[in-house]
Amino acid sequence: MTAKEPNITNNPNDSAIANYSTLLQSLYSCLSDSAGFSQFLGELCSHFNCHAVNLTGLNISPRLMTFGWSFGIPKAVENFYIEQNLIAHDTLIELALHQPAGAFYGANHIDPEARFLNKLDDSLKMWMESENIVDVAGMLVSNNDDSAIILTLYRNKEGGGYSHDDIAKLNLLAPHIRQAITLHQQLYFQSVDNISLKAALDSAPQASIVLSPLLEIIHANSKAKEWVEQVEHLDITNNNRVFFNNKEKNSEFQKHCYQLLHALGDAQLSSVAVFSIDDPYGLPIRVTLTPIGTDDEGEGYKALLMQFFDPNSSDLPRSAEIRKAFSLSPSESRVCEHLVRGFSAKEIAQKIDRKESTIRDNIKSIFLKTGYNRQVEVVAAILRTIPSH
Repeated sequence: MTAKEPNITNNPNDSAIANYSTLLQSLYSCLSDSAGFSQFLGELCSHFNCHAVNLTGLNISPRLMTFGWSFGIPKAVENFYIEQNLIAHDTLIELALHQPAGAFYGANHIDPEARFLNKLDDSLKMWMESENIVDVAGMLVSNNDDSAIILTLYRNKEGGGYSHDDIAKLNLLAPHIRQAITLHQQLYFQSVDNISLKAALDSAPQASIVLSPLLEIIHANSKAKEWVEQVEHLDITNNNRVFFNNKEKNSEFQKHCYQLLHALGDAQLSSVAVFSIDDPYGLPIRVTLTPIGTDDEGEGYKALLMQFFDPNSSDLPRSAEIRKAFSLSPSESRVCEHLVRGFSAKEIAQKIDRKESTIRDNIKSIFLKTGYNRQVEVVAAILRTIPSH
């Protein structure tokens, strides 16, 4: 009697399991990748035949974007979304916020009449129509009433609408995605680099806060905490984020943060940001934002250094100090003294009775001597280098 050969068949589930294993490896590898979840979003997009994917963090009231990773969305569209604070009117975000956390849904399933899609801001609707987006899957990753994290997957006509089977497959990943994002937040605060950074900030003379790529406060030194207590229009929220009471300034802050964290190697974007807040009922603020620590792939930054300065003219660096610190001429250092106080070339010309063309020549010379290419970079360098009195 001869032995019967085993009946070997290819189990279609084997391929699916292998693909999920690859996705999970990519997801959890993000915990040690300072670029965050970018690679995973790309693989998720490919696996589920999507056109674009984004993972967005937001402050709920007022509605503001606090961080984001994406794949397949053009940078120009992302920047416009942030600059115009379109998240405040994004009905797909509104749809996600009304779903239970931790479970994927298909927009066409729960909103078959496309009420949310039809109510989109015109510019968002235009992008979706130009890309032939026909359906959106999403998951409310977390929602603590102050802030939320939402994952959104866009499909165009080529991919077709999401089937119930597609959503079921996505939901196999849902608990892993939530866990990975939670771990990412916890591990970031426990890293050796950040512990060393805390010690350095505590000994620094300037009021300083370091923000994670999720724009959560990693550490604020005692001087920064004093500033927050004194300034009525600035606060630290319960979920450990910097918050400006002025809605426009909050939008400006979010825009600068996002652009700086993704500005590495982009010559069109400044390497720092400086903005001012003047409040007749409280202490004014001048803030600089500087990205610090590039990731291993050279595609982004690990954190943002946020520093506060008193724009009171008596406390800001004077011409003599600037001249000594940066080896500038008397006329160049005098121009810098006015630049750090927020004056334009035209206003400086009027204040010191010089031609505007002369002031602009001075600024060009300052660029050559300091190695910076933008006024905002010069101002930030001066503020960081010369401490307030």
